Amino acid sequence: MNPHDSAEGVHCVGWLHHQLGDGNNVRLRVVMGACENLGRLRLKGEQHAHFEDTLPKGTRKD
Repeated sequence: MNPHDSAEGVHCVGWLHHQLGDGNNVRLRVVMGACENLGRLRLKGEQHAHFEDTLPKGTRKD
């Protein structure tokens, strides 16, 4: 998924999972604490190791 093409207010589940775990996004963790269905969040398939890996070629900082 190209994050630049996502709809307003829609987030990639892989990004969300990373930010709640290894990404250590404290502000997001606080906001998601009120999410009633967070326990139903599931990843499907292989995930990229880094956010930059999801960006189209030519937009990455290599």
